[in-house]
Amino acid sequence: MVAATGASAATKTFEATVTNVTGDAELIAELFGTSTDRTLKLRATFETDVSTGASTSSGSDYLRSSYDAFSLIAPETTINAPAGDSNLHRVYTRDADTFSNDFIQVGSFLGSTDPAQYDRFYLSAIDNDRSTWSRSNPISASILNSFSIQSFRYEKYVTVNDSNVYQSVRSSNFTWAEVSAVPLPAGLPLLLAGLGALGIASRRRRS
Repeated sequence: MVAATGASAATKTFEATVTNVTGDAELIAELFGTSTDRTLKLRATFETDVSTGASTSSGSDYLRSSYDAFSLIAPETTINAPAGDSNLHRVYTRDADTFSNDFIQVGSFLGSTDPAQYDRFYLSAIDNDRSTWSRSNPISASILNSFSIQSFRYEKYVTVNDSNVYQSVRSSNFTWAEVSAVPLPAGLPLLLAGLGALGIASRRRRS
């Protein structure tokens, strides 16, 4: 898989709806506020053709590549992960042998800031059956939904009373969907044209 550098025929956006998120109260409050609905979304755009470019190790084909965009969207906050670094911000796939699982993961390591030592989120889909997906098949929402294990985790270290404290939230309840770019409203071009005409008329009257 070649790192995606923009929209292409094989670049798609996936949205994972994650429900029943549990974990440390501080992160729950950061994501959901006082809401009791523990649902968030993760949206990732990346190249879905992973048929080439893999490195082979112990009978399994591993591949790390960058994504175009990756965001965690919760009621109280949206975190947009950096893109372009295939090590820290990556799509990680494995087309495994008969002794391992197939694996698709999108993850972001957001780096070290004060007071957080690290801050990252990722979601994984694992094929225990080892026959649901192979690298010859482009990644799709239907394939991701068919994987037997789903995992989301958001984790960080924060400084509390001069000590590093690990916090995390997690879920294994997923629904994947492919989403399209949001189109401009149909009437927007006409509105902009009308505003432009009013501006020209106004300038003519003043002159």
